[in-house]
This record gives sequence, C-alpha cells and structure tokens, in this order.
Amino acid sequence: MSLDDEILFFAVENALQHGKALPSPVMNAMLSAHPELRGEAKSLYQKVNEVVRQVNGKDSAELAELEKKLLLSNPSLAIKKKEETPQERTLPPLEGASKGAVVTRFAPNPDAPIHLGNARALVLSAEYARLYEGRFVLRFEDTDPHVKPPMPEAYDWIREDVKWLGYKWDLEWIQSQHLSNYYDVVRELIRREKAYVCTCSAEHFQELRRLGESCPHRGEKVDEALELFERMVAGEFKEGEAVVRMRTDMRHPNPALRDFPLMRVVDPNLHPHPMLKNPTWAFPLYNLSAAVDDHLLGITHVLRGKEHLTNEEAQAYIYDAMGWKRPISVQHGRLMLEGIPLSKSQVKKALSGGAYNGWDDPRLGTLMALRRRGFSPRAIIDLILEV
Repeated sequence: MSLDDEILFFAVENALQHGKALPSPVMNAMLSAHPELRGEAKSLYQKVNEVVRQVNGKDSAELAELEKKLLLSNPSLAIKKKEETPQERTLPPLEGASKGAVVTRFAPNPDAPIHLGNARALVLSAEYARLYEGRFVLRFEDTDPHVKPPMPEAYDWIREDVKWLGYKWDLEWIQSQHLSNYYDVVRELIRREKAYVCTCSAEHFQELRRLGESCPHRGEKVDEALELFERMVAGEFKEGEAVVRMRTDMRHPNPALRDFPLMRVVDPNLHPHPMLKNPTWAFPLYNLSAAVDDHLLGITHVLRGKEHLTNEEAQAYIYDAMGWKRPISVQHGRLMLEGIPLSKSQVKKALSGGAYNGWDDPRLGTLMALRRRGFSPRAIIDLILEV
C-alpha cells in the first residue's frame, strides 16, 4: 500500500466522520502509523494538505464510494479501519431504572426542525429506552399557538430527523389532540383548591408577585372558579382577561413560582392552530401540559436540560396536588457549538431577512442542515454522547 493511498484513506475517513476533512488529524494519523516520517513532516504536511483539499471537494456519496474502493484495493486498510473504529459508548446507569420498565420521551415544539441543541434530549432519551429495553415516546408539544405557533410541515421534519438518527418511537402523542385531558386536570385542581382563575391584568399580577402579595381571586369559591374556567373554555374571555393559576406560595424565593399560570386564553381568530378544526380558546401552558402528559403516558425518566430546573419545580406542585408519582429527572448541559446558531427565534428572524436559504442551509445547526453537509447520524450521536 502506498503512502498516497494511506493519506487519502485517512482524509476520506476524517471527512466521512466529521463532514469535512482537516489536515491536522490526518497528519497525526500518518505520523502515528509511520513515526519514521517525522523528519519529513514539512513535505508530508504539504502532501496531506493537497489531499485534504481534493477530498473536501467531493460529496458524501463520492467519499463513500472512494472509501469502498480503497478498502477493496488495500485489505490492510480494512483492518486499520476496524482497529480504529471507536468503541460503542456506554451510558451511565439511570437512577431507578430496570429492564423493561423505563419509559422516556422526546418532546419537541413543532415550530422548527430539530437542531443540535434539542437533539441531545432526543439522543439520550432514545438511547436509554433502548438500553433498558423500555419504551420511547415522541410527543409534539404544540399548545402555544400564540408565542410558538406550530408549523404544519415541522411535524414531518421532526419525524424524518428522528428516523434519520436511527430511532423508532413506540408511541406518538400530539398534545393539541388531547386538550380535554388538561381541562379535566384543571377542573380537579380547582375542586381541590389547588388552582383558581385570576382575572387581574397582567401588570397588576406582576406587581403582586413582585411584592409577594396574594391575588384577590385566591379566595374565590370552588363553584365560582369552575364557572370562570368554563367561560374561558367557551371563549367568553379575551386574551389576557383570565388565567388559571396554581396556588403556591406568593413569598416563594423564586418569583417565577409564585402562583404560576397553568392555562390561558388564546384568540383562535388571531392565532389559529393548524391542527385544530374547531375554534379553541383555552390552552395549557408548558408546565401543565408536560406534567399531565408525563403522568398519563407513564414517563419514568425525563432527560432535560438544566434550564428546566424551575419548570421541574413547578411541575412538582402539580404532581403533588394530584397525588401523582413524579418521574425521575436527569439534567444535562446545553450543547453549544461556536459559530453555529441554534436559537430558533434568531434563526427564524434571519430566515425572514434572507440571511439563510432555508432550514437546511449548511451554515445552520439543524439536523437537516448537517445531513445536507454530509454528516453521518453516528457522528452526531457520538458527538452528543461524548459531551
């Protein structure tokens, strides 16, 4: 086998694994295989640099075909490839987990395709379900048509991304198709005097929350609160005129947890939901819908980012009020890549301004963009698992 073939092989492998070959890892591989070439490092680097440039001019299909030809013509490369293939990464044990009894979920908002940031929750949830021979739920959290309006095409984008990574879900759940579940839980929380309907203006309640003072509607009778809630569902309130609140502690150290909202009014004429045929006025907020569904779907472990710590505490109020068993929560850090925008709101703004050519623009961090750049699913999974 010639040195040229070996350089080409390492460059192709590097490109297939990472989407683009770089001279440095190819040089390291060559010098590791041939220490005697260290004295010729300068000329070797020039050759490596030229090969890398040529390799990066090929697409993923061409690279795969070139790799195949190299392996067929140089059997020793096949052995080298096998030796250098990374070992399957093992996940740390999951607290309270046992074979066949783990249920995880990936719960994206279908207002954009999956990106590297939320792909971490997807990979960890699916991998743990597979490891423990459990169940994996794909749940679309689409109950915020006001702030995060769902994109009809995003449902299929997300399904395609999950499949591309090699995962299958055991159950698909679309929250907007189960609104009655959230209504029933709100009614029960009101009956248990754990929730009430607040008709304060947003500004007035913010001031009460800042001062740690109780909302005057906290003392309303159960029947009165239930009647107000039914009026919310019937569309008798405008946006901002009525909110269902969890009765917590108005002097809680974290102001965000002081009688936090559970359900609000969204005008379907201003913010129509693409998945609902009939006008719907009352929508659950995140902490209510997540807690209810995690309970109803039997979720045992929630893999979530550390930015959800406050949400976890809020959901605990709901679990305890309803007498439900809490799922085990496992926090992970947020995956950030320098130079690659992951914020959906920022990307949407840039897209509307023409800065990018769609969600699969190679400069973005969406899975469809990475797929277009030639990244393999395995490379993305390994990146997520090793961080």
